Amino acid sequence: MISEVCGVIKEVDKCLSKTILSTGDECLDELGYTTYCPNAKNGKLGECRTNAGKLSAWFIWLLEMFKTLTNVDDFKDINGQYVEYAILWLNSKNNLINSDTYISTTTIYDILEINSSYWYNEFRDKIEKKRNAMNFGDYYMHKLYNLLKEMCSTINKYNEDKNN
Repeated sequence: MISEVCGVIKEVDKCLSKTILSTGDECLDELGYTTYCPNAKNGKLGECRTNAGKLSAWFIWLLEMFKTLTNVDDFKDINGQYVEYAILWLNSKNNLINSDTYISTTTIYDILEINSSYWYNEFRDKIEKKRNAMNFGDYYMHKLYNLLKEMCSTINKYNEDKNN
């Protein structure tokens, strides 16, 4: 289960690299994240215009992908861990919204709700429950995400070595 979670997070992080965000290049939409974009660009629906919009779309995409993982019945995962993983990931990306200004966790949720209100509503109860339970400061949230990221890095490396 955690191996699948790590694979999903790895795909998102690859697409959300600072290079992609700063150049405006879009990650290949084979992953389908633009479905969750809040804005239209050049008259087309499903394109994110801002980093906040991209971040919102990727957060919802993460939750949707976690729903498809094995042993997840109606997204009633073990103790809500998938939502926790997504929240940790989201909190680690606050500098991507505006690299010149620190964005607080509360502001991230406000941006998420504004940009992806339709999709956010599907997960609102689970997100709010975990958000309140995980309200112990941005510094510690970032540290926890770093632990998750290191664990995922180890798991991904093991899986790659095993396949070679």
